[in-house]
Amino acid sequence: MTISFHRQHEILIDAPAETIYDVICNPNFRPLWCEASIRTEAPDRPLKRRETFREEWRRRRGIVVLKWVVLDDDRPDSWTIRADTDLLGPIVIRYCLSPEGAATRCIEHVSNPRRPSDPSPDQLKRIDEEAIAGLAGLKQLVEQRVRTHQRSDTASTRSTIKGERPR
Repeated sequence: MTISFHRQHEILIDAPAETIYDVICNPNFRPLWCEASIRTEAPDRPLKRRETFREEWRRRRGIVVLKWVVLDDDRPDSWTIRADTDLLGPIVIRYCLSPEGAATRCIEHVSNPRRPSDPSPDQLKRIDEEAIAGLAGLKQLVEQRVRTHQRSDTASTRSTIKGERPR
């Protein structure tokens, strides 16, 4: 007998949905914001439906290799991936992006539709802590990229006004 398991976490990010989408959907950014992720093998671009990538996660018992497949890529609203695991069954992660003024709400849904047993209270606590830390890391990375891009645009505009070539 298996159980269905679902957790949801969210964060408000000061950036357009398109910018967040580009970071979430490019697996090469994952080690920069997802604490469990230590390495990915994927093209350096946002992935689309049916594309796959390999990711190594650091767990308490060692390194776990996950082979993800993209189930959904509804740019810039949502992106869904699934990894099949021997121990826990399939893991499905869905990111939903919803603009709120100049910011965007990012909602992460983590589900395990055929988990062999209920997670323990300690496992739930770790899952929640990792998800919250991951979303905080995503927020920090994306907002830093936005600030860097804005500074670059401002410098380019100043150069153009002075008659210099943009750098």
